Amino acid sequence: MNPVADILARFDRLYRERVFRAVVTGTSGELVIIQRTGQANPDPQAYPRLESYESPAENDEVIVQRVGDGYIVLGKVAR
Repeated sequence: MNPVADILARFDRLYRERVFRAVVTGTSGELVIIQRTGQANPDPQAYPRLESYESPAENDEVIVQRVGDGYIVLGKVAR
């Protein structure tokens, strides 16, 4: 295998989608249901949110970050 391609593939696996944008499609208790930008369907699971993002609403554009083995919704993008 090409060593450069191997390094790039490993880098992509490690750092892909560590931070991404999404749109809120709903909530389930304290969890937020999102649809990633560019995807046709919502994610199959709901994600926790920061306490400071108090009122997630449908169609909010949000930033989501990988933390450990999961993801957390950081908050709404203000435009």
